[in-house]
Amino acid sequence: TWVNQVVFGPQDDVVATASFDGAARIWELQAWQAETRLSHESSLGGVALSPDNRQLVTASSDNMARLWDLQTGQVLQTLAHDGNIWGVVFSPKGDRIATASMDQTAKVWDAVSGKELARFDHNAGVFDLDFSPDASQLVTSSADGQVKLWEIATGEIQRSFADGGPVFGVTFSPEGDRIAFAGVTTQAQIWDTQTGESILMLPHSDAVIDVAFNSDGSQLATANADAMGHVWDAKTGQLLRTVRHEDTVLGVAFSADDEKLATASDDGTVKVTELSTGKTLTSLPHDAQVVESVFSSDGSKLFTVSFDQQLRIWSYRSAEALALEICRRLSRNLTAREWQRYIETPLEEYDLICETLPVHPSLLAEVERLEAGGDRQTAQAIARRIEALREQVVEVDAQS
Repeated sequence: TWVNQVVFGPQDDVVATASFDGAARIWELQAWQAETRLSHESSLGGVALSPDNRQLVTASSDNMARLWDLQTGQVLQTLAHDGNIWGVVFSPKGDRIATASMDQTAKVWDAVSGKELARFDHNAGVFDLDFSPDASQLVTSSADGQVKLWEIATGEIQRSFADGGPVFGVTFSPEGDRIAFAGVTTQAQIWDTQTGESILMLPHSDAVIDVAFNSDGSQLATANADAMGHVWDAKTGQLLRTVRHEDTVLGVAFSADDEKLATASDDGTVKVTELSTGKTLTSLPHDAQVVESVFSSDGSKLFTVSFDQQLRIWSYRSAEALALEICRRLSRNLTAREWQRYIETPLEEYDLICETLPVHPSLLAEVERLEAGGDRQTAQAIARRIEALREQVVEVDAQS
């Protein structure tokens, strides 16, 4: 079952995932076990946690969004559309819920009573939506190529922006003075919410899949079908940084301190890049395409979801902590191929992720391959490294 969305609570102690098997799962960060299972009769399209982590809202292809009490597992409210629901979001205070549906509407609901407060219409299915920081406005994006900015209290359209094709993602800036959106066209756009004027058009060579502002709104990250993630100056449009993958980049996320960018890709990796230098800090392997990655608010954890049905929580407090986490997951050291792909340094510099476990046998196979191909110098360098690491493992065993 594919996991297609992940969100986490403000305190970083609860994670919720939605998957195509029709179930929402609540995960305790300390346990790695599915603590609670909340089921729909159809596949889920979205999930959101309330700001206080006490409630969960799930969106489903059965045309229903359900509000759950996480302590009791009871359904508190059922919110109905006439088509599949693709997205849900809580307002910043948690007193309202917004839903986006293929019935060509977005709706805002009272989170306590379940009463429908407002309805907003498009000419095609609604993919995504977001509350403004003060929750007075709602922005929606649709397959009709329109992004609409609504006044929730009156239901009136304040602004409308056209993208020339389906718009998949939309977000407010942290200040609420701008919106950014992404669609099938080869550009990301930033617009002024007050004047309705276009501020920036950011060119790409292929479709733009995702957008994300950093914490102060000074930078915008974009995920692209051209296998690259970009970071832009959100004021000037200057390209600041590019992260390259081997396949489509599906998601981008800034760390809370804005020092790192995570890019999730169809190539089965999440890369974490240090933005000040452009250095790849790590490349985290998965068994299938990675659709999303999200940093915790303190930057100590990275949440990733992929088509291998897995939610992964990576410790990012230090390189040592990350190595321990990878070791715990794999229960072996990296293969020669994994080292070259994810660590991105020569095999002559191979090191033990799991210091009490032996060098992976694939390194010996690589030595034999190089010798057979006539590259004795590289083969001997790797062989010396293998021998040094074997001695290191023996020393660790002796000390333990």
